[in-house]
Amino acid sequence: MHHIEFIPFSRVSAEAFLPILNKEKVRKHLISQPQFDLNAVNAWMQSKEV
Repeated sequence: MHHIEFIPFSRVSAEAFLPILNKEKVRKHLISQPQFDLNAVNAWMQSKEV
């Protein structure tokens, strides 16, 4: 069985998150939009911070 570790979103780097957000399987669950670039990922991540 795999182990899943939940970390604060603030510890996730945009560079590491970018390829995940642009995967086809992930994108089908997101609102239709162009693929993310690094600037867009940073802005999106900042908008999710509380």
